[in-house]
Amino acid sequence: MKHILITGGAGFIGSTLADKALECGYKVTVVDNFDNFYAEEIKRRNIRTASCNVNYSLIEANISDVDYVAGQISGRVDVIVHLAAKAGVRFSISHPVDYAETNVNGTIKVCELAEKLGVEKIIFSSSSSVYGNNPNTPWKENDELCPQSPYAKTKVLSEMYLREFSERSNVKVIIFRFFSVYGPRMRPDLMMTKIAESIFNGEKLKIFGDGTAKRDYTYVGDIVEGLLRGIEYDGEKCEVFNIGNGNAVSLIDLISTVERLAGGNVVYEYAERVKEESSATLADSSRLEQKFGYRPHTDISLGLERFLSWYQGK
Repeated sequence: MKHILITGGAGFIGSTLADKALECGYKVTVVDNFDNFYAEEIKRRNIRTASCNVNYSLIEANISDVDYVAGQISGRVDVIVHLAAKAGVRFSISHPVDYAETNVNGTIKVCELAEKLGVEKIIFSSSSSVYGNNPNTPWKENDELCPQSPYAKTKVLSEMYLREFSERSNVKVIIFRFFSVYGPRMRPDLMMTKIAESIFNGEKLKIFGDGTAKRDYTYVGDIVEGLLRGIEYDGEKCEVFNIGNGNAVSLIDLISTVERLAGGNVVYEYAERVKEESSATLADSSRLEQKFGYRPHTDISLGLERFLSWYQGK
């Protein structure tokens, strides 16, 4: 039974990965400090089902406490999936030091933990934000990186450190650049959750800019499928993969689609555009398909139906 350790494993993507990994027969250990960026009870709800599985264990700790975390782990760990991070472009602008401390230093500590435990592979969750406002979409992995925000810069620095670490160690590294992940268990600060809150609770949605900004929305189940394939993948020492749906949707069109599916209307107001955010994101995931025989495929309407079903039933 392969043993995977998931940092940030009580969050949106991490808990979804943990559930699927258990279903696939892995042993799963989660490290999460239940950061107060959003309500702890949401994360507790995320892990409720997994916590009942005999092959699941939870370590409530900050990943920076390497000795403590290592001491709590039972048995050999084969792969670390490093998802723990402070997320969000806008919040990082006003808290750059916190983001550097958590995201960059956290990645360094994960590398220390990997060496201490004799782990063979680290899978790292990077972000499409590393491309910034590079106009040459769809973005390929070797395109110029133009990070605009403190958050994006922490991802670039983490990628750089992981490459160097892989070169001087026996640990393989896979870097996945996620594109606008959505679906059940989404964080409350993310756009689709706020759209749903406007429709069902009458809360006013703030649109930054004129609503024409486009995002390559990628369903969480597709992200998790990519992560699971990465766990089993035996490739080069350090590789980078985009993981995106390959279809850019404007915010206005997204709102219209959610309104149609939910049978309601969004109440919104416009605010000044955040210059550190990309005007458009679009992934070229052909390298992922070439190496893994897989690419994200969930249609936005189907993914939104699943999200809305979860939102209304939570």
